[in-house]
Order: sequence, then structure tokens, then C-alpha cells
Amino acid sequence: MSKTIGAQKRWAKKLGLTYEEYLSKIESGLKRCTKCHQWKQHEDYPKDSSRYDGLNTKCHKCIRLENPRKPTIPEWAKDALRERNKKFKWRKGIPLSKEHREHLREVAYEQKRFHGENSPQWKGGITPINRLLRGCSAYRQWRDAVFKRDEYTCQVCGDNRGGNLNAHHKKPWAEHKDLRYNVDNGITVCKSCHEKIHSKPIGRRKPRKRKSKQ
Repeated sequence: MSKTIGAQKRWAKKLGLTYEEYLSKIESGLKRCTKCHQWKQHEDYPKDSSRYDGLNTKCHKCIRLENPRKPTIPEWAKDALRERNKKFKWRKGIPLSKEHREHLREVAYEQKRFHGENSPQWKGGITPINRLLRGCSAYRQWRDAVFKRDEYTCQVCGDNRGGNLNAHHKKPWAEHKDLRYNVDNGITVCKSCHEKIHSKPIGRRKPRKRKSKQ
């Protein structure tokens, strides 16, 4: 991955160079340090896989000035640390014994064995069937197919913000069970438009109960 032409032109203008001068320096294998502001070869920079060019923005010299080396530990202190570490058998790097591995294997098996109906917390499958159907993989695949067909855009107002879209069933979910996972029966709408579609007209709403005056 490399910088786009627009980004290169912006950087050239920021550094006070023409685009041709900036491009010639890049092509000659130079990179500008953000600390000392000097153009140096790629060998003078440490590697950084998160950057577009795989190099850090600061050269080796500037990094050493910012993070000076810590004083070395004397030999007598190293020997004391080795003796202390020998006392802790649980430290990282020591292989587990055969009995310990067998015990962990039995614990994992017991945890898997008490899933579902075998679990002591099982309550007879009280999760509503409608919630199970709307959480299954078939429903997610149907929703993704509707979003992809409509190019992730609300078909009512044109909203295309991520996380603000819903897949609406043209024919109701409860009345047409055979069309629940039919892509032609779905349409992409935003949350506000979805609420407007499902809101009942004023004449069909249940009247509020008036509080009786005492």
C-alpha cells in the first residue's frame, strides 16, 4: 500500500516542496524523519508493519535520544533473580505434567457435557420461538442479502449510515411464514423510516385510559 497522488501533493505542499521535488526524493529511496526533519535512507529507520511503507516515522538516532538505554543489571543481581525464579514452578514456560493435562481435559469435557438440556440451569426452553427464528443464521443471511441488493441505502430517504439500517418485511412476518426468508419480500430502510412504517394510524391506536377525577 502506498500514498495516493493527492496525499503526496498535500505532503509536498506542507513541506514547502514542489510535487516533482518530493517525488524525486521518494523515488531515490529517501524518507523524512518527523523528529529531526532530515531526509535519510530507508536503512536509517526501524521497521513498523502498521505504516504504509513498513517503516517508522522516526529514525534510529531520534528514537535512541528519546529512549536512552537503561543501565545494565550487574551479574550478582542476575544470579539472585535466577535463584528466585527457580522457586516458582508456575511461571510461564514450564511444561505441564501429564496428570495436569488429564485434569484439564476432564474439566473441559464436564463443561461441554452440561450444555443445553443437561445443564442444571435448564428451564425447559423458555426462549420465545420468534426470538430464536430472528437470531438464526438463515435470518442473518436474508438480512445481509437485502442490504447488499439495496447497496446499504434506505430505499425511503436515502440514508446510508452504518448501523442505522434495518431489513423490513414488505409482507408481515407473522402472517406470511413462507416469505420470511425471501429476499424479494425484504427492503432496506433506516431506523426512523422503519418506525414510521410500523406506527399505527391515529384512528387505530388504542385510546389512553383517562384518570378518573376524585
